Amino acid sequence: FVTFETAPLSALLSGSVAVMGQIVSVKESIPQEDFTQRKIFVGGLQPEVDETQLSTMFCQYGPISSTQIIRNRDTQASRGFGFVVFDSEHACRQALARFPG
Repeated sequence: FVTFETAPLSALLSGSVAVMGQIVSVKESIPQEDFTQRKIFVGGLQPEVDETQLSTMFCQYGPISSTQIIRNRDTQASRGFGFVVFDSEHACRQALARFPG
């Protein structure tokens, strides 16, 4: 996870991005342990957006380790948000800088 020492996080995360024509929000993912920041939250996803489309949207910022769309455990319908995990902290920072949420 990224720890910002100088700029307020709200200043870095104050924008949005369109995925399949839908405006979605991109935010940092809160670490459960002391990791380097490689994971971002993406909210406001249309139900049709899948992991491949999510990966395609963010791969321009660097290699991606994984993407995950969070689904209802009973119906498997998208809950409208997911996560992107980059291979590097640098790629994650690039995405957060481009799509402040």
